[in-house]
Amino acid sequence: MKHRNRSVVVLFVLLLAFSACKTEYEKTIQNELASGVQYDSLFLGLEFGQTRKEFFDLCWELNKSIGLQPSGKGTMLGHILTTRGTDNAKIKMKFYPTFNKEDKINGMDLEFSYMGWSPWAEQYQADKLLPAVIDTLENWYGRNTFSKLSFEKDPKEIWVKVDGNRRLAIFQKDVEILEMKITNLLDEREDGEKK
Repeated sequence: MKHRNRSVVVLFVLLLAFSACKTEYEKTIQNELASGVQYDSLFLGLEFGQTRKEFFDLCWELNKSIGLQPSGKGTMLGHILTTRGTDNAKIKMKFYPTFNKEDKINGMDLEFSYMGWSPWAEQYQADKLLPAVIDTLENWYGRNTFSKLSFEKDPKEIWVKVDGNRRLAIFQKDVEILEMKITNLLDEREDGEKK
């Protein structure tokens, strides 16, 4: 659990550092928020603003209908994902939401990896998975495409997609796992205004 939280913090800090400059990324966020378009849909019926109870109730129903199961030592939920263009290779998607002070979903932490991953199976490495996951997410969410962000002081590349209030940021955690954070920028902005 601590390792996952550390990765999410690193991703958040990198995004925050990058947004400190007036870049195309920052302009995109400003323009998307200014558009007034609000996207609350996440996936599998999950949405920004659902309460913790609504989340657990929905997961109970998803467990019965699609076999959603605890994964990652019980700290996340697991689902087998069908993506486009992966030659039917099975992909494991693990996720768990973040909640705001009102105990409502304001984000989602996700991990993607090939089911057949092993250190010697080059075709199942995270860098090979990235294009398939990005293509699938762009198909799910439509509107804007992912843009690559890179940083001088950190070799990690982050792929970001912003649609209205919903930001998706994905990066390669290691040779096996892609890590992603979905954030409700409206909730993030409201937290900033309250301070």
